[in-house]
Amino acid sequence: MSLQLSKDHLIAAILLTLILIVTFLAFLPGLNSPFIFDDIPNLIGIGSHENLGKWRDFSLYLLEGKSGVLGRPVSLASFYLNDQTWQGMSPEDFKYTNVLLHILNGILLFWLSQRLLPYLPISLPWTHSLPLLVSAAWLLHPMHTNTVLYAVQRMTELSTLFIVIGILCYINGREILSKQPKTSLFLLFGGVGLCGVLGLLSKENGILLSVYILTLEYTLLTTSKHSVQHLSSKIIILIGWLPLFFLCIMLIKWGWIDKTGRSFNTIERLLTESRIIWDYISNIFFPNYHGNSLFHEDFIISKSILTPLNTLPAVIGILAAFSFAMYYRKKQPVLAFGILWFLGGHLLESTTIALELYFEHRNYLPMFGLLFAAIYYLMSYLSKEKKIFRTYLTTTLIIFSIGLFGLITHKIAKQWSDPATLLLGWLEQHPSSPRTLEALDAVIGSHISKEARQNILNELYRTARASTGDSYLVMKDTAQACAEGTLTPEKLDVILHTLQDNRFSPPLPGLVGDFLHKWTQTACNKQLSITHIISFIERLRAITHLQHGEMSYILHQWQAEVHVQEGSLESVMQHLDAAYVLKKNVDLLLLQATYLGSAGLYTEAEEKLNNAHNDFCDAWRTCLILKMRQPDLDNLRSALQDKLQQEKANHHAQQAVDYSASQK
Repeated sequence: MSLQLSKDHLIAAILLTLILIVTFLAFLPGLNSPFIFDDIPNLIGIGSHENLGKWRDFSLYLLEGKSGVLGRPVSLASFYLNDQTWQGMSPEDFKYTNVLLHILNGILLFWLSQRLLPYLPISLPWTHSLPLLVSAAWLLHPMHTNTVLYAVQRMTELSTLFIVIGILCYINGREILSKQPKTSLFLLFGGVGLCGVLGLLSKENGILLSVYILTLEYTLLTTSKHSVQHLSSKIIILIGWLPLFFLCIMLIKWGWIDKTGRSFNTIERLLTESRIIWDYISNIFFPNYHGNSLFHEDFIISKSILTPLNTLPAVIGILAAFSFAMYYRKKQPVLAFGILWFLGGHLLESTTIALELYFEHRNYLPMFGLLFAAIYYLMSYLSKEKKIFRTYLTTTLIIFSIGLFGLITHKIAKQWSDPATLLLGWLEQHPSSPRTLEALDAVIGSHISKEARQNILNELYRTARASTGDSYLVMKDTAQACAEGTLTPEKLDVILHTLQDNRFSPPLPGLVGDFLHKWTQTACNKQLSITHIISFIERLRAITHLQHGEMSYILHQWQAEVHVQEGSLESVMQHLDAAYVLKKNVDLLLLQATYLGSAGLYTEAEEKLNNAHNDFCDAWRTCLILKMRQPDLDNLRSALQDKLQQEKANHHAQQAVDYSASQK
């Protein structure tokens, strides 16, 4: 028996190794692909403070992270380990690390599947194949290309890593509770707690660890003959229900979309997500041979339960699936596990929080539940056949799964290595995606005919009007006209009138900043004076329905820069103070002190620096940022004191000269 067991383990190890090798080879062509979209804003801060030393640069990069509520410092730390400066950064290194993390997650999910085998309703000889099939299908699934090869989605991978480790700690701790209570409690609270914190600091999805644990607890773990019958309800409350309670508060607190500038409200988002969930499920079981686009801005929003018509059956389907899983969780624990694991995994990103509607990476871990249940029932069906036929089918299924999924993933990974081909493929799927059109123009616009490029731009303008609102398009055209020197005061006046009738779109503040930055460089080829641009800023500030996001901060910041060119220190400080109130920023503080010092107001400048502690230390994060930037403040303070001493010395020297002259 032990010899047979060792043989089975050896075969499983060989097959798992083969799956891991095939996975690496499948993703290999995509390693040579560029950074895209959200990669740049999340990585560009690396090395921005290297003048302060590596340790301070590293700390500031983590503290100044803007992704998510907590900044996701664990994920940012992993980025910093790949490279310590933005200049000359190699995307291949980052994506190589992503592939390795994906493989590690596959190994952990294989282990998790193996640990769940004793809890299955039936235990037959074929069950040893289940973890291999599940891990093969998950590792090589084509839907993961948009996660693994998108550098910034390492956040999703790391969050998954810690969630799965936390689940393994929970299962192990649960099993040994009666025999080794101290070790058990260490695993249940120390292991699960630490993994929950690390997962949360990788990405907010880490809080879903409690959801996954509760799903296991009330499906497979408590319905099996191997379950622990007397697991304390206090443990379940502390590990599962308490974090879930905080998650619900989070969804309620951040879940009101109406004031965020999105093109949908909370109800519309929930209705739309019900249809998107079914689209995810379709792509999980029937992956697209050509791969799926990263962007789905053209996905039709559900304006009511009957608009579009498939909204109602989508909502009913999800409610029915959830109700079925809850009602039959004891009779059909594996099916209930698959459904609740998948739906629970979407609880954060596919419900009330005002995120974008559709992203495939949201299925990275939730997919595991559906694959596990589907393969389990498939293998259960095959177990009814004769042994030889069953073995043949099982072997064929493993090879087919590895071969087909690997082939599709490899094909999509090759597309990632050629941005033009990738974007054209995405555009074919979603011809009304503004970001795909914009990226395509950036990649091939200068290499095609003017007519072809104009066709791309015309389509971009049409789709932008439909999906992001005219305000996005208006400011994009404004910045372009400024760069080309064709923006006149009359056109600027028309633009302001147009913006009064446009709705806000999230990219708008950045485009306004881009336009004002272009003006400070060339004054739009000297077409617009300081008076014109100040009037534009003040009139734009008066359009109240466009004052979302960082719009107010950007307008005050750039108006200060405009007044710098005008030479009005009072106006400069007025708008820098306003921007500083909206968003505490050390660079803004240093800029204020520098301008005051340049005007000879050394005492006022030093006073501004001395007040920094009161300004920043009302929150631990900003206080730490200030401490890390202390050398910058000290250097500026020293320079101001030197200038003050020099001015005093010059004054005394002049007094000596005047006195000497008066004695002659």
